[in-house]
Amino acid sequence: MRQPLGLILLVCGAAMVLPMTAATAELGLVGSAVHAAGWLILPARGGRRVLAALACLLSLYLMLLGPQLAALMAVPLALWFLVRRRPAKAYPLTLAPAVAGLLLTQVTGPYGARIPVLAATAAVAVGAAWVASRFSIREPAPSTRENEPSGR
Repeated sequence: MRQPLGLILLVCGAAMVLPMTAATAELGLVGSAVHAAGWLILPARGGRRVLAALACLLSLYLMLLGPQLAALMAVPLALWFLVRRRPAKAYPLTLAPAVAGLLLTQVTGPYGARIPVLAATAAVAVGAAWVASRFSIREPAPSTRENEPSGR
């Protein structure tokens, strides 16, 4: 129950922060609180959640500066891997949203529309998170009988 609710709060909070302008600063601040609450209720150790909330909000605020920083969408993905305790072999997937952000910025230009570029980069991050979830499927533990010394 905590993971789906946390994920909903993360997405809704980010959706309120990323389109923030001077005219919608109040909505962005509410979104910041919602986003941080999403990190804080995820099932994980407290230190990881606090680190993720602070670092992710910083990366979201930096993405407000323009679409050329869409590659920072790799930061929330890396933090998701940290909080969800994904294996080390999943971390190279954080390059996917970084590369997508750089490529989209090249196509749209530095003054392209920020929201579509960030949305597309976020979609790549979601895909990478889904692929990483396949890495975390644990194999069954070996039978204890195989490890017991034989009495012969």
